[in-house]
Amino acid sequence: MKMKTARFGNVVLALMAFVGGNSPQVGLAQTKEWKWGYIDKRGDVVIQPQFEEVADRFSEGLARVKSDGKWGYIDKTGRIIISSRFEAAGDFSEGLAAVKVGGKWGYISKAGTIVVKPQFEEASPFSQGLARVEIEHKWGYANKAGTLAIQPQFERALDFSEGLAGVCVEGPNPEASTARWRYRFPSCDWGFVDAAGRFVVRAQFDGAQPFSEGLAAVQIKWTWGYIDKSGAVTIQPRFHCAEPFSEGLARVVGGGIDGAFLLQEGNIFTSWGYVDTRGKWVIRSRLHYYFFDSFSEGLVTAEKGCKHSRWGYYDRAGNMAIKPKFDHAGSFSEGLASVEIGGRCGYIDKRGVVAVMLATGCGGNFSGGLASFHTGSSGRAQE
Repeated sequence: MKMKTARFGNVVLALMAFVGGNSPQVGLAQTKEWKWGYIDKRGDVVIQPQFEEVADRFSEGLARVKSDGKWGYIDKTGRIIISSRFEAAGDFSEGLAAVKVGGKWGYISKAGTIVVKPQFEEASPFSQGLARVEIEHKWGYANKAGTLAIQPQFERALDFSEGLAGVCVEGPNPEASTARWRYRFPSCDWGFVDAAGRFVVRAQFDGAQPFSEGLAAVQIKWTWGYIDKSGAVTIQPRFHCAEPFSEGLARVVGGGIDGAFLLQEGNIFTSWGYVDTRGKWVIRSRLHYYFFDSFSEGLVTAEKGCKHSRWGYYDRAGNMAIKPKFDHAGSFSEGLASVEIGGRCGYIDKRGVVAVMLATGCGGNFSGGLASFHTGSSGRAQE
């Protein structure tokens, strides 16, 4: 029963990804008891573990770190570039980073200078020259000068991707409100706008994901499908969940679902895998393997079993590329993937061979040759 609860938790987290927005502080490596630093691809410590929290990767040459309850930024040598003085902070994107000062969000340059004064209730990284911001509980988009390019008018919004952004406008449909988990979010209809704020795809959907590889996942009542940039449905809604495409494949959950989210054949776990851009199943698991990630560098993690699960990897053709033999496994980045074996952490190459075994602690994904690293035991051991 304990393991079923853990599995259910994974499902809920996966489902929440379809209805939740992005936060500037998503992707943080953090646990209060641990200290964090960075390692290189040989497993050598490059930046000593000394921080309360760190970003899981460097962005535009800098990484946000937390010391004494405040956030600042370091470079790849560990040198403090921007002192820890912010209540919260986001990654750098397009030369700017969102920071929180006095309860409001603004943006700083890489010199640490305030470029856009703190004025927003929430703020996201820049994407295609615009950043998603919240003012008085409405979402809009600001440019790098801090001017509102699209006035705050949406109930919810997504970052720009491939020239369009998903936005949700208030709608009166009570059935849709229930389908969107009314206890969390107001009723609204999703569509897509361009950089001028003009609707390219009218607001008509119960949920939406960003465009990727020319397609966007959209929800109609309880089912998800995909549309192109004209709004035409290219993959009919038949999935319970659907994510953006990555390397030609998208993670989807097929089959029905009942009110109790029961873990049984015929419900949420009936079909769990990946479809191509035509909507054809390429990898389809029926209560045998579970997938929680997008493809990265041609491979994706697959968890086998429940009570005593083991992790391996599938390739894009749907073949088991690395047999499930790890206690836990992460996505590939720069040719390596983090794994846990017998309570210890390390990295494997794409053959499944252990390339690095860490003497202590665990590491995250690599970016620019470095990965976040903590001094504690494995994450699984902490559960």
